[in-house]
This record gives sequence, C-alpha cells and structure tokens, in this order.
Amino acid sequence: MKLQGKTLQGPKPVECKIHREDEDFLFTCGPVLNFDEFLKLCPEPKPPLKTIVGQGKIQVTDDPRYLLKVEAHNELRIAYMMVRSISFTPGLEWSLVKLDNPDTWLKYKEELQNVLTQAEFNKLISAVFEANNP
Repeated sequence: MKLQGKTLQGPKPVECKIHREDEDFLFTCGPVLNFDEFLKLCPEPKPPLKTIVGQGKIQVTDDPRYLLKVEAHNELRIAYMMVRSISFTPGLEWSLVKLDNPDTWLKYKEELQNVLTQAEFNKLISAVFEANNP
C-alpha cells in the first residue's frame, strides 16, 4: 500500500529489556494486525431476541446477561492481544497460557506477575501497547 507516494509498512515489533543482576532478558512485542483467529475461537456474543407485537423480533442490546458476555469478550480480546504480542519473543514458553485455548489467555497476568516485578510487568505491557498502537 502507498500513501502520498510512500510505501506504508506494518508496525515493527518493540523490544523490552528486563535487566536482572548480570543478565538481560529481551522480550519482543509484535503487532497483532488482525483478530481473525481470535474471532474464530471466540465469536462475538449475540444479543437475545425479543418478540414485540407489530415489530417482530428485535435484539435486546441492554440485556444484563448479554452485557456481561460482551464485557467478558472484550477482556478476552485484550488478553489475546497481550499473549499474541508477547509471543513474538523468540524462545518464550508459556506455562499456563496456551495460544489455541481461550480459557487460558487471562492467565497471562498471573504467569508474568509470578516472575516479574510490578515495574517490569508495567514496562512489558507498555511495550505491547506501543507495538500495537505506534
């Protein structure tokens, strides 16, 4: 793709260095360019239908149970972005998180906070956001 005669490239990965005593650990946070895989594994929730005389079936988008499902779906979307982005790191092996299992994605916080200080965790999450919102 070109814009004003210049070739537009995708965002580049962002590196996040965590320094520990005599060793540096380098995380690579890559851009998540589409959410097709996410939507295949976690389809968007559909609002319930309600039949109204004269109008037929309408979607009830303010249903409390539906709104809870939407909130949970949005949390999973963010967790997916975090996990996919951090997984650009060469040699990274998750213990609790499985890329193909949405039930594990929210465990990324627990897994990272078990090995990183709060400041290191915040630095890594900032790198994820930088990679995905340059």
